[in-house]
Amino acid sequence: MRSWRSVVALAAFCVVGSASAAETIESLEKKLQAVSEKVTSIVCKQRIVVDSDMGGGNSLHKDEQGPCEYMKQAGKTLWRLEAKGRQVQKSGKNESKMDFDSVKFDDGDHSWMLLISGGKTIAYKLKMRDASIQVMADKAFFDELRKDNEVKVLPDEAIEGKACYVVESLPNMFKGKTGPGEGVTRHYIQQETGLIVKEVNNDMKAKPMTTMTRSDIKINAPINADRFAPPAGVEVVDMAKN
Repeated sequence: MRSWRSVVALAAFCVVGSASAAETIESLEKKLQAVSEKVTSIVCKQRIVVDSDMGGGNSLHKDEQGPCEYMKQAGKTLWRLEAKGRQVQKSGKNESKMDFDSVKFDDGDHSWMLLISGGKTIAYKLKMRDASIQVMADKAFFDELRKDNEVKVLPDEAIEGKACYVVESLPNMFKGKTGPGEGVTRHYIQQETGLIVKEVNNDMKAKPMTTMTRSDIKINAPINADRFAPPAGVEVVDMAKN
């Protein structure tokens, strides 16, 4: 015979489970839109780890990390990402290693990439990409997910003590052709801010292939607008016209 404590615990579990099951992408988007509107800037550390086993002795491992900055200004979304890391690629008995240091940012109108070589910095001006889909779970994020994916809400989880919504996306081209966890991406969204704090992309064996995490998060911290512009005096190559 179950004790009253067991009955109460079971009842509580059922209530939580029902609430999670009742959550839809539409209701989630509405909640996150409300909280994300209160966020004007974010400063954090971002890390991306890639582990891809292509079989036949071929593999790729990449580990990069650096500061990530996000800011809303005059109706535009700006972001900057610096990344330092190492890439190790294996092909049979051959192995190649490459260290890299990159800077990418959006100024609200165009994307930029800084290339530093031989003590010289060149700024490449590119066509605009929507920065908001990379940082915040706002309308642009959900619109992009729904465009080419089957999307569903999973049970909530906690990351670094913060409650997170979990959204899973599966490319439409894989629909009905994969098993559980194969080819999906799970997006972990901080409930109190709308920040995407983690993303895990699985390979076709349901193993994590690419993992992105964000930590040391500071909300609405001041950011100098110069962070989203090329350094003064550097050579600019305009590729946005191509």
